[in-house]
Amino acid sequence: YILCAGSFDGSLAITAKIVPIRFSCQNQLSFALRGTGDEIKIRHTDTATQKLAEASRLLGITDRVFNELGVVYNRLALRKLSEKDLLAYVSRLIPDNPNAESNARTKAIRQTICDLTEAGVGSHLNRMTAWSALQGATEWVDHCLSSHNAEKRFNTVVFGGGDILKKKAFTLVTDMFLN
Repeated sequence: YILCAGSFDGSLAITAKIVPIRFSCQNQLSFALRGTGDEIKIRHTDTATQKLAEASRLLGITDRVFNELGVVYNRLALRKLSEKDLLAYVSRLIPDNPNAESNARTKAIRQTICDLTEAGVGSHLNRMTAWSALQGATEWVDHCLSSHNAEKRFNTVVFGGGDILKKKAFTLVTDMFLN
């Protein structure tokens, strides 16, 4: 989604940024506006019209990237995985910690991602595919990492370690199963 925010009185610059969800309340909007990440801000000045034209050009690029990602997502949905493929994927996504006394937590995380791949939300549509493996990983990040503080959880999932892990999951699944 593209978040666009502004104010009638000019006190808030016109702000546009790509966000992973559609906002349903002021709290979510406030979190996104305070968060870090790439964004375009255009102050209410004489050059605002030219800057809005540049933002429109960037949106055209975003549309092209969106369409290219659709092709990748469809390829992932068609790529069937074996149990061995899935285990190799989650082992590379969540590697053992060589300094840990026990890798029990790592194994539990991997098992949860495997379970979500096979039985997570929407998995019945593309069971045991590269797409469902990616969705299992992202569902684990978005819904199984716990924090009782909503703002901290949001920032982790969207901008922090959760975001990094989801990007790694995407890169890894495309490298392993599409290339």
